[in-house]
Amino acid sequence: QRIGENAKGVVQAVKQKLAIAQQTLPKGVTLNPVYDRTELVDKAVKTAENALIEGAILVAIILFLFLGEVRSAVVVMVENGFRLLSHQAGKAVDKTQVILEAAREVMNPVAFAILIIIVVFLPLFSLTGLEGKMFKPMALTITFAMIGSLLLTMTLVPVLSALILKPKPEKDTFVVRWAKKLYLPLLDWALENKKKVIGGAVIGLLASFALIPFLGKEFMPTLQEGSIMFRVTSIPSTSLEESIRISQQLEGALK
Repeated sequence: QRIGENAKGVVQAVKQKLAIAQQTLPKGVTLNPVYDRTELVDKAVKTAENALIEGAILVAIILFLFLGEVRSAVVVMVENGFRLLSHQAGKAVDKTQVILEAAREVMNPVAFAILIIIVVFLPLFSLTGLEGKMFKPMALTITFAMIGSLLLTMTLVPVLSALILKPKPEKDTFVVRWAKKLYLPLLDWALENKKKVIGGAVIGLLASFALIPFLGKEFMPTLQEGSIMFRVTSIPSTSLEESIRISQQLEGALK
């Protein structure tokens, strides 16, 4: 294993060298790999791809259920533009000016929201050892992705919104209507009982501190790669013949 290299690329390069070395070996002599990380790397990449696709689909579905608009379900910032355009339904309106005003309204909240997400991942940059090698690339990827999304939100999205969105009345979807029936009475009660709400929140916060001793101490996740590699460890005084015999016996039992 080479530090700082692409594991999949290293494995492929080793396979190519093995194929060349195999050609130079005497007849009847072969090189057989006993541990191949290609399957592990492919599974990890596939898992990441599936997670990204499923996450994007889930976000689009949730936004559509709350916004009731296919085009608005693509980017969150579009919702504000869609809302302002709905106020101008049936009127002659300059869509570019309305979308520009919508972008100005949400520019600061969106920027601060993305900044908060980036700050959350800053502690990962302080990790060292194996934890740092595993989680620093993830932190860098998310940071660059957040910065890129912010740039697109402030530049490309308003332009596409001005071209695609049309002024029309805004209506609550059935999900929003159902949520309001539950939320509005609860909100009224909370506003009328501010001390109870704040006291309950403080008690809940203090109670959560009691869970700190039960938190895990290991930062590394358990890796279920699906491959098995065994190694025999014996006392230093064990002879070579005895070590070989034990290894062959274990290998035969596993087969």
